Amino acid sequence: RCMWAGLGFSIVTQLDPEILIVDEVLAVGDESFQKKCLATMSDFKKKGVTILLVSHNEHDVKKLCSRVIWLDNHKVRLTGEPDEVIKTYQTLE
Repeated sequence: RCMWAGLGFSIVTQLDPEILIVDEVLAVGDESFQKKCLATMSDFKKKGVTILLVSHNEHDVKKLCSRVIWLDNHKVRLTGEPDEVIKTYQTLE
C-alpha cells in the first residue's frame, strides 16, 4: 500500500493540477514520506491549486486547509475555519 501511495504521489508532483484530491495519503509511509507529501501540498497551495484533503489528522488539516467541512455519516455536520471546526469536533466526539 505504501509503495503505491508513494508512486502515485510522485506522479502527481510532476503534474500541474488545478485541483488536487488527497485521501489519507499521509496515513501511510514513514515520517520522511509524510513530510515530503506535506511540503509538496504546501507548494501546490502556494501556487493556488485547490486541495481537497480527506484526513483525520488535525495538524495536517490546520496546516493545509483554509476551510473545513466536517462530515458525519455522509452528512455535513459543520463547515468553517479549521480551528473552529476542529474545536467543535473535539468537544463533541
